[in-house]
Amino acid sequence: MQEHEKKVLEKRKQDAAIKTMYYNRYFMIRYVTVFFLVINLNWVAILYLMDSPTMMLIPCLLLVFAIRAMWEQYTMYTKDQKKARYTKYFHWTSMVINLVIIILVIFQQHQSLFPFIKMSLAGTITVISIQLIGLLLSSLVLVKLKKINLKKDKQYKRVKHYLASIKL
Repeated sequence: MQEHEKKVLEKRKQDAAIKTMYYNRYFMIRYVTVFFLVINLNWVAILYLMDSPTMMLIPCLLLVFAIRAMWEQYTMYTKDQKKARYTKYFHWTSMVINLVIIILVIFQQHQSLFPFIKMSLAGTITVISIQLIGLLLSSLVLVKLKKINLKKDKQYKRVKHYLASIKL
């Protein structure tokens, strides 16, 4: 391999490493979003199988937002990082819906949303617990997104350190 080819190969490796480092800033966010996508997909399937088509609107809406957020995450494999607008919108929407569902559960109005869960104390606690976990995960994602936007996340510091080391 000639010297010129080695330099080109090294440059490609560095570019790929930089893109990957920037992309990994959103690692946790991508997995939480996929988790919500799968949960909502299952919720839609269960409601469909239980003949509750009118209640499928909420998880279908969340699915659409989750798919758009996942597409946005997919397109972030680049050095030029943009703000994750759709991911932020998805997690805000998810938090609002989780809060609304908690309120509905408290007032015993959740049977049509979760016809597969018995309206009892255990069922109520289960639904509220699941919604609280969703709230916690979405709030963690929003905190992480804010850190990324302010360039105060650990991965960004690693990227800057790497960029400084390859310029030596």
